[in-house]
Amino acid sequence: MMDWLQSTMVEVIDLFKKKFLDAWDIHVPEIMAKEEGFNEIYLQSVLEDIAAVTGLELIRRIVGLAKVKDITCIENEEARARAERICLQVAKKFILRANQYKTGTSFVETLKEQSMHYAK
Repeated sequence: MMDWLQSTMVEVIDLFKKKFLDAWDIHVPEIMAKEEGFNEIYLQSVLEDIAAVTGLELIRRIVGLAKVKDITCIENEEARARAERICLQVAKKFILRANQYKTGTSFVETLKEQSMHYAK
């Protein structure tokens, strides 16, 4: 299950980047936006926003009122607390280091790091 989840994360982010840049070349109307390299700079700002908002959403789902069944249905309190800690630490890294997320793999690496850090 983790392999599927991780590969899906990588594929979604990396496919988004490809489609974004392809669509940019076809649809961008602004002259300034057509400057060489501008699309990459803009894409990186979008990826930073994706990382930060993902972090905020993770925190909201653990700390806020909108708890998610994926976590709350874990009956073992120790396992649930571990999952919550992992989510919160991943969220913190996504927010504070948003500028470091440039590929799907970079998102997955953070998840793996925190999972290993809180290994049983």
